[in-house]
Parts: sequence; structure tokens; C-alpha cells
Amino acid sequence: MRFSQFGPKKLALLMSVLGLAACGLSAAPLATKVFVEQLQTDVVFGAGQPSPQPAQALPKLPGLGLGQNDFGFFTGSAFPVEGNTLCPTAPSTAFPAEPAPSDVTVKPTTGSYSWQASGTYDYTPVPTITIHPTVLPIFTEIVRNVTTFSDTLQGLPGSTQGLNFRYQTIQPRLGSIQGGYYVFYWQVKASPQTGDPEGGLALTQIDTLDAKRKFVDTVFKAASGDGLLLLPLPAEPGQVGVQTPNGGEGNPVAVDTTSHGNTMVFSGSVGARERVDACGSWLQAWPIDGTLQTGSGMATIHMDVATQFGALVIAFDIKGDGTFLGTLYHNVKTHVGQTSPSPTPKEWQS
Repeated sequence: MRFSQFGPKKLALLMSVLGLAACGLSAAPLATKVFVEQLQTDVVFGAGQPSPQPAQALPKLPGLGLGQNDFGFFTGSAFPVEGNTLCPTAPSTAFPAEPAPSDVTVKPTTGSYSWQASGTYDYTPVPTITIHPTVLPIFTEIVRNVTTFSDTLQGLPGSTQGLNFRYQTIQPRLGSIQGGYYVFYWQVKASPQTGDPEGGLALTQIDTLDAKRKFVDTVFKAASGDGLLLLPLPAEPGQVGVQTPNGGEGNPVAVDTTSHGNTMVFSGSVGARERVDACGSWLQAWPIDGTLQTGSGMATIHMDVATQFGALVIAFDIKGDGTFLGTLYHNVKTHVGQTSPSPTPKEWQS
């Protein structure tokens, strides 16, 4: 490759990016710790019942010697990278303080949750070069706008209205060198009617915000009643899907009503309950594994959903090479790093 083909500005950008990748200035990813275990009992022989541990926020990372606007990895982030001690490991003999029930009876707690991540993604600064920056090793997820609603499908004569609510989660765009955020819109229908295509935890919309938290675009929005069902409720091991007319197992499909063409298709299964290490404290959750297609891209994913916390997603992985909303990721693993939230920063209160 001849560098003389680039102008001064492109060459400066290229040298900055290459220097970042070669010199390892991005923080090294921390390994996630998700252990798959079906928990048969809440008795651990030879060990007493552990007391619930307090929330453990992740401490500050060592200084990188970079301002937050020096490189796009942290550009304009309203989620400062906090913490510098390695995430502690939960004792192998400990048991989660709360079980993950099959159904949802509580709403999620709003606030700020520390998360831990590892993996890389593709970034192409110029057409002939693609590099693989690491995702943010520590970031914050905001849970907000928890609102209940009345479900018309559950209002049929003789039916019992379950707990129905919606909430939002906000995370940095881990695959964006320019910064910014995703806003995920979730919907939960507990004790749904049989055959309800949204009976459980469903994803209904995704927005993007810029690095200053200003709305940019809606990149996915399902039609009314057509959210992407990811965890049917009540939860139990088995396939996630809808029955096709010929009796076969079909795929949940959420048709995108925006101009982006990000229609989503999920095909997978729910496993037996497992535990997730939230930086020293075990959390029990329902695991979901399968393939997720967003528009023309596809990824093999793993999720963990904690029904005892209002069907919050507490872990999300992209296995191998997978594309989500146009970004190619490589072996990305993320999971929550504290068991209860910190207060919501005022800039995210709405």
C-alpha cells in the first residue's frame, strides 16, 4: 500500500488509528465469566448459605494517558470508564441469592448498571484497510422508563391480566469508533394468553443517539403486536418459535417498519437455568441460544435473562464472527457487573 495516495488529513487519521491498534492503547478486554450449571437445589453441601452481597461497581481503569476525545473509542462518552481493579470471581460453592422463576412478577429497577465486555469489531478507516479495535472493556447500561400497560389480548372474557410493562436500556455503541448509544425498547407480557406472539420478553424498537445523547435515528421498529419474541413466558427449556401451518417450527419474525430494512428473525432455544458471575456474586438466569438476523447480517448469540429482576438481559454474547445492525463483531462477550443499580445520572433522567 502506498501512503502517498492519501491526502494530509487522511494520512493523519490513518496513522493515528494504526498507532492505536499497534501500540495497544485501547484497554485490554476483561474475560467474562459465565458458568453453565443447572441448579437443582439451593443447598450447597459443605458450605453455609451465603448472605446476599452488596452491589459491586467496577473500580477505575488505569489511566490510558488519553483524553476522552483523543480517539473515537471514548468520544463524548457520558458513561465514563470507571474502575481499575479486576472483576472479582464469585466462589464456586456459592449459590445465587434469588432464583430465576419461570414467570415475571416484578418490574426492573431503574438506574445505572456496570457491565464488563471483551471482543473486537471491524473498523475501516479507509477503503483498503480494516482494523479490529477492542470493544469498551467496561461500560454502563442505563435502565429507565419502566411503564405498565393494559394488554387488549389479555382482556378477553374470562382471562386473567398478567403483569405487562415496557422499559428501555441504553448502552454505548460498542462497535462505533465515533461513539454514541443504542436505546433498546423492551416489552414484557407475563402470564400471556396461549398463542400470543409477544407472550414474554420481546424487543420492539432500537434508536441511535449521538455522543452527546441527542436522538439520531430509529433503526428498527416492529409493527404493533409484532415485537421480536426472545423469551416466551412462563419460561421453560425448549425451542423459541411459532408453529407454522404445516406443524413445523417457524422463526419469530419482527418486520422493521423503518426505511433501514432491519427486519429481525430469531431461531433458537431456551436452556435450563444457569448462573452468571456478576463480578463476585452469582445471578441465576434463563439462557437463550440461537441465530439472530438483522437485515442482511446474522450472528450466533447467547443471552441470559433474569426473570427475578423484571426480565432484564444480564449477559449478551456474539459467538465467533457475527453481524449486528451492520457492524461485524468477533467473539464479543458482555455481562452485568453488579447486582443492584447505582442512581441514574441526571443527564439520563427523562
